[in-house]
Amino acid sequence: MSSTLELVDVHSGYGKSEVLHGVSLRIGAGEVVSLLGRNGMGKSTTLRTIVGLLQLRAGDILFEGRQLQDLPTDEISRMGISLVPEHRAIFGLLSVEENIRIAERRNAPWNLHRVYTEFPRLKERRSNLGSALSGGEQQMLSLARALVQGPKVLLLDEATEGLAPVIVDEIVEVIRDQAGKLLHMCGSDYYNQPQADLAQRLCNLWPGKSPTRVFFTNSGAESIEGAFKLARYQTGRQRVIAFLGAFHGRTFGALSLTGSRINQRAHFAPLVPEVEHVPYGDVSYIEKQLFKRTVPPDEVAAIFVEPLQGEGGYIVPPKRFLPDLRKLVARLPDK
Repeated sequence: MSSTLELVDVHSGYGKSEVLHGVSLRIGAGEVVSLLGRNGMGKSTTLRTIVGLLQLRAGDILFEGRQLQDLPTDEISRMGISLVPEHRAIFGLLSVEENIRIAERRNAPWNLHRVYTEFPRLKERRSNLGSALSGGEQQMLSLARALVQGPKVLLLDEATEGLAPVIVDEIVEVIRDQAGKLLHMCGSDYYNQPQADLAQRLCNLWPGKSPTRVFFTNSGAESIEGAFKLARYQTGRQRVIAFLGAFHGRTFGALSLTGSRINQRAHFAPLVPEVEHVPYGDVSYIEKQLFKRTVPPDEVAAIFVEPLQGEGGYIVPPKRFLPDLRKLVARLPDK
């Protein structure tokens, strides 16, 4: 199968921090592909790099055989790649109809009439400002704005995050219908039947001859909960280290590791005990302060860290932070 969109050894990131380290991906015509991973692993970074919002530092991005490197975002959009960004990014001071009209392209399969047919809620609110819409309505508007551009490739970043089930059903139904008319659709948290095909594809790509299984978690928070339990079970230790400014999720264990905003943790005490929060980006604090004053190293089960903090704005750690943290973990006493 020929590739419509292809990433080859892609490197990208923010400031001095590199988030994508040699990402390669092929997506063929008619495929529905999901990018899976917890917070900070580079899902949004991958999508933003494809559309030119982040600079491609190394590697190649090819769309229908054409190199996208150094092309401006508006030209990439005109070629047929549309992004529905995380947090919607609609124009709050424009009406619903104005938001759609400014993106509408002549002869595109989707037009204002079809948008109002598929999203009657937007028709009802067509004169309202974007800022007056609910979160679900804003997501509908963001998706509609991408569809009226007539994309060949639709990139969805957290398309259903935080939405009520009834709103999710409406959005998913439109995505399913559109997926059959696009060359492909890519979502970073969207799950449907084609994800089963993705699982099989991953098994086929995995090196080696041993039996392979693919496990899709419901969320990054579920991955955190699983890692939390496994670390304690495997090591027989209770203490864990997390970082100030981190956001790991709202389930109980993940919330115990979160150190971003006090309102996220308020009214839920007591949280999981034996969690120490330390300054992000400073390995020396763990060695020279924590391990010498309050936490014996041989009692630590795990250290939970985000390669890039993104709660309330991106925070890029010093270049040596993650390599030095890895060396510190390697030096921890064995069980």
